[in-house]
Amino acid sequence: MKVSSVINSEISDTQAAIRTYSNYNAAWCLWTQTDCTPYEAQSRLEAFSQLQPSSRYNHQSVRQHLLRGNLTLKLIQGIPIDERPDFAMVSALWLSVQAYYAVHGFGMAFLSAKHGVNNLPKTHGAFMREAAERIVRHLFPSPFSAILKNGYKGCKDAQPELINISDNRMSIGSGFNIERPNETTRDAHIAQCLNTTRQRLIEFKLKQERKKAKKPEKIRGILKKQKKIDIAHSITPTTIFDYLYRARIKSNYQDPTMYHEGSNDADAILDLVRNIQKLTMMLCTFLVAILWQIIDTTDRDKFREDVDIDCLLKIIDRKQ
Repeated sequence: MKVSSVINSEISDTQAAIRTYSNYNAAWCLWTQTDCTPYEAQSRLEAFSQLQPSSRYNHQSVRQHLLRGNLTLKLIQGIPIDERPDFAMVSALWLSVQAYYAVHGFGMAFLSAKHGVNNLPKTHGAFMREAAERIVRHLFPSPFSAILKNGYKGCKDAQPELINISDNRMSIGSGFNIERPNETTRDAHIAQCLNTTRQRLIEFKLKQERKKAKKPEKIRGILKKQKKIDIAHSITPTTIFDYLYRARIKSNYQDPTMYHEGSNDADAILDLVRNIQKLTMMLCTFLVAILWQIIDTTDRDKFREDVDIDCLLKIIDRKQ
């Protein structure tokens, strides 16, 4: 069945978008390794095990970012979905925004500790570039280490390069994005999540370049094939951080009424809230784990006064 048929006959475009985002979040968190917990998988990574306490960091800078991330995470964790479903549905209006900022806070705390306060990214774009290479690719376990480079699936000019995850979308029928992920379809959901995110980034950049290339006598600007390839390749590798930022922008600016218009599908919105909660908690805890590797014993005790690190680590140190 074509996705358009499913949407037209059963759910609206808004409801389809809510389910798609919810399923993407659920797919990232669907743990398929039966022999270890997420924390054990992360601990086995060579780059993770080689992290050493850093002497470069400024305690106050790390604490500032860590507190910001932790306070936002606690706000997200505290949403009483089962006890107050009405409140949980309202929280969907701002949850995607705060999920990104919680992860951003923990990520900046690690980058500050690892590379020093003077080398911190100044923009969200710079943060995502730093996170792709310095965090995601080598310090997150699969599937959180997944990266998409170059083009996207269906792009005529630039072929995609998917790293740290398999692309098994050939076996998935259309409309799978609004179906709940399972162990078989998990990687397909994640690959599609990254693909759609990257496609929008590339298309936005192409649109900008076409405006620059437009001649007065022409309706639209024309870009040569090599130029389009160069543009696609110039886009920073796409990761889970880019997806979170995409969800934040959609909720904040592009479609702020989405959750209100989809409020007649309460189950889907509550599922979305649960899945955002879980994804945010797992990502923040992975970031805490790598931060903990480069903090010396004395400062660990100081940070424990502000953040319940050991409680956070328990989130990923159990079978999901």
